[in-house]
Parts: sequence; structure tokens; C-alpha cells
Amino acid sequence: MKTRLNANWIVGFVDGEGCFMASLIKNKTSKYGYQIQTEFIVSQHKRDVHILYALKSYFKCGQVSLNKKGGNV
Repeated sequence: MKTRLNANWIVGFVDGEGCFMASLIKNKTSKYGYQIQTEFIVSQHKRDVHILYALKSYFKCGQVSLNKKGGNV
């Protein structure tokens, strides 16, 4: 199944099913000794994995992985 997404739908979907996260990580090789790592996380039941692959395709980056604790991806 090929799912096509648009920006407005993604905004609404992520508002309910996703989050953005930023972490500060020590890194001796960076100029100030730290780096910022950002993540965009969306979780869905494995039956809806096609939506996650559609998001990955839309943004042209990312990975889809199984959450072993709850059957979500």
C-alpha cells in the first residue's frame, strides 16, 4: 500500500502521535565539548507501519524499528 502524505496531515498526526526531543551529549571532539542530538519520534501499532514508512519517505530520512515492549513500531 502506497500512502501519500501532505504537510497539513503530518502536523495534525504528529500533534497526537509524535514528539520532538533534543539531548545535550558530551563530545570531546566538538568545539564546546558538547553536541546537540535531535530526534523526531512517532509511534504506531505494527498494523499501521505503512504510515511510518510514508513519513520516512516524505522526510527522506529516518528509520523504522520495532518497540519490543508493546508491539509498536
